[in-house]
Amino acid sequence: MIRSIKAGKRQHGGYSFSVFSDDELYDIHLATLEVLERTGAFFDSPEALEVLYDGGATIDKKNRIARIPPHLVDDAVRSSPPKLVLGGRHPDRDVVLENGRIAFSNFGGAVNLVDPYTGEVRRATKADLAASTLLVDCLEDLVLYKGALNASDVPQEVLRLNHAEAMLSNTTKPIYVGSGNLAQIRKILDMAAAVAGGKDRLKERPILIFSACPVSPLRLIEKACETIMECARSRIPVCITSMAMARATAPVTLAGTLVIHNAQVLAAVVLHQLTHKGSPILYGSVTTSMDLRFSIAPIGGPEISKISAAVAQLARYYQLPSNVAGGSDSKVSDGQAAHESTLTAMLPALAGANMISGAGILEMGITHSFAQLVMDCEFVRMVRHVVEGIPVNDETLAVDVIHETGAFGDFLTHDHTLSHMRSSQIHSELIDRRMREDWEKTGGNHIYQRAQEKARHILETHKPDPLPAGVRETLRSMVKEAEEEFGVTGKKG
Repeated sequence: MIRSIKAGKRQHGGYSFSVFSDDELYDIHLATLEVLERTGAFFDSPEALEVLYDGGATIDKKNRIARIPPHLVDDAVRSSPPKLVLGGRHPDRDVVLENGRIAFSNFGGAVNLVDPYTGEVRRATKADLAASTLLVDCLEDLVLYKGALNASDVPQEVLRLNHAEAMLSNTTKPIYVGSGNLAQIRKILDMAAAVAGGKDRLKERPILIFSACPVSPLRLIEKACETIMECARSRIPVCITSMAMARATAPVTLAGTLVIHNAQVLAAVVLHQLTHKGSPILYGSVTTSMDLRFSIAPIGGPEISKISAAVAQLARYYQLPSNVAGGSDSKVSDGQAAHESTLTAMLPALAGANMISGAGILEMGITHSFAQLVMDCEFVRMVRHVVEGIPVNDETLAVDVIHETGAFGDFLTHDHTLSHMRSSQIHSELIDRRMREDWEKTGGNHIYQRAQEKARHILETHKPDPLPAGVRETLRSMVKEAEEEFGVTGKKG
């Protein structure tokens, strides 16, 4: 069974590639420093501006712009941990993100779901989110669960709390939570502490990571600032997820887009580290490019593949763990979806991204599909197998075996083949490699049908490990108290 603590760690060289030369990386870095010092970034938070001022930034109070000198950026990058450890409810579900490790998760934030039984595309509910969490809990190729769906049947004022309840109740893997206002963040931390066994235990072994998203170009809204600072104070990991869009909220050139992207992330890193040095942080990206023909932001095209690979190399340059995104723009689980899911996973994996989040998503991030999620697990398993490369040692070179077999023997019956048959070939469950006659005898189903059947089987049979006694009830009471506090009791989404 795959152990997520290993999370794709390379035991040997493996395959890799670089998007940029060292000089090109340095040029992007210098351009970023110039933007942060001359143009600065907007921070929609008096507290954030005060933290930045005390740290040495130049503040334009009227326009809420902070101009950040290079030494503050260097200090913040230097004090950020190069390794991020997320705790599962069981140690074998811990996740380590650092240089040399590659892991995968689902894509988050869809509003629609392809119903696993009717095939209807409909608005997602809290029950759907819980079902999606359960599915990922069972799928060993995904090491972390991102809130795949936005529940349409709960009030927006307590949306994140309801999401946290559904996720914490249905997986023993770490979870990824979207940002909220300060009150919501603190309540979610209380919920996570109830699951983890107390606030001190949560700090030692964080079972969740928050996301804070700058608004391109160069803006950190109040909610993002609050999430960044509260996570830093609590020493709970936060992913700074830039969502710049080439040709719209960033320059038309990908190099210029990367400067905007990098400036937004590093501005947030400075705020984070000035709030509490050494707190864990993740360098994130859902940066893409606008398709000018349709005025959309594709997540399955070659541009996001190149951007994600470039972001992975930038994060490695700063020695920060990274999280990048991919997926598919297809409306159905077809050949386009398979191609785009693989393309957007392979390039950043080769570039050394630590977490690649794209499984299960269709239609430019709008629609989640359980069958696509299951298929994508098979695709990322192939990607990981390719990136691991070809190990070279005395055992794999097999010189003695070749000598014993000689010119007239065969290797099929040799003990060496028996001992390495499982490790030398990846075994697919959904991808079919039988001859047509054998495939037809077993029903002739295509991969989507097989994936749908597997998803339904998991939903109907998998039972995630239950929470400790009384904790589920505690979570429910916390959400109900929040609903009363925010005055939304009985209100629908």
